[in-house]
Amino acid sequence: MYTFLLADNSTTLLDVMEFTLEKFNYKAFIATDVDGIFSTLENNRVDIVMLNDTIDGEDGTELAQKILERYDVLLLMMSYSQNIELKLKAKKAGVMGWVVKPFIPEKLIRKIVKTFFK
Repeated sequence: MYTFLLADNSTTLLDVMEFTLEKFNYKAFIATDVDGIFSTLENNRVDIVMLNDTIDGEDGTELAQKILERYDVLLLMMSYSQNIELKLKAKKAGVMGWVVKPFIPEKLIRKIVKTFFK
């Protein structure tokens, strides 16, 4: 079973994501701030991080790069934006995929499977 870290400022979105992942037998941790992200990564086995493009005012792409330098995880970025420059910046940082919010839960699962379990 894969373990996820879901990181976003919106607890409502995180609750929906956690429920969706657990429905498909994935375990999910939740973090709503940068400290929570690193604390969770430090103290738990996490396979996949799903990170918002901004957390606590910090650029999600730069945060993704910091995470990937320190931890052996896969990373998927979430955003309301479909800006190609932002997507390219994220890809250069090591982000493997992009999820546009809002999303339909089943489409989220398909995106995860397509991105990580080809």
